[in-house]
Amino acid sequence: MDEFQQQLRQQYQIFADRPSVQNKIQAVLDCLKWLTQKQLPTQPLPALTYSVKAILADPRLMPLDDLFSQLRQYLIVNFGIWSLPNQAFIHDLKTFIQGRPALEIMAGNALISAELQQQGQSIQTTDTLEWQDQDNQRPHPWCSVQALDALIAVQTIPASVIIMSWAPDTDKQDYQLLTWLRQENFQGDLIVIGEANGATNSAEFWQTAQLKKNKQLNQNYRSLDNIQEAVYLVQ
Repeated sequence: MDEFQQQLRQQYQIFADRPSVQNKIQAVLDCLKWLTQKQLPTQPLPALTYSVKAILADPRLMPLDDLFSQLRQYLIVNFGIWSLPNQAFIHDLKTFIQGRPALEIMAGNALISAELQQQGQSIQTTDTLEWQDQDNQRPHPWCSVQALDALIAVQTIPASVIIMSWAPDTDKQDYQLLTWLRQENFQGDLIVIGEANGATNSAEFWQTAQLKKNKQLNQNYRSLDNIQEAVYLVQ
């Protein structure tokens, strides 16, 4: 067991008098165990961040809050995971797709595609698998991934649903493929998971995309921290 998980277990003992806090810690520990087995948690993690008011009321929460704030970076370094979907969200996504031809671009380690396939949805999955200037450069996809540039993928693979999750903010390919889809009068659904005008995607993409939060797709999707990520349909 590594130091991060050891610290979580120590915090679990510290909060023996607060079962609600222990439940959050246990949820994270369980999640890490499942990810090691290439399985997603069944439900979203509970809200992990604590308010200043809560920390002032119980200062023991300060080191735990700091530990929780490190979770995303821990997932990136150890699992190559930048955001954390869950099985309930994937079920919502499968229901939304309704069996239509689907394509995931910039799939990373392809958690979404792998879980969709397990739930019976066919999907083609693509990524260059050449992660530059990232904290994890050792891809370990959860399912078969075609080594394709995202723009080439949308131009060559027929799909009615395109999924783009946590596209990097270091290039403009997301803007280029959005421009191409509009030129081609794409009539399907482009699903984007990320933080609008924040940690994901290019500024040009957010300035151009007409976004709509889909209630069905957000009901079981949660952020790990204070990054305001959500699931959008791009008009």
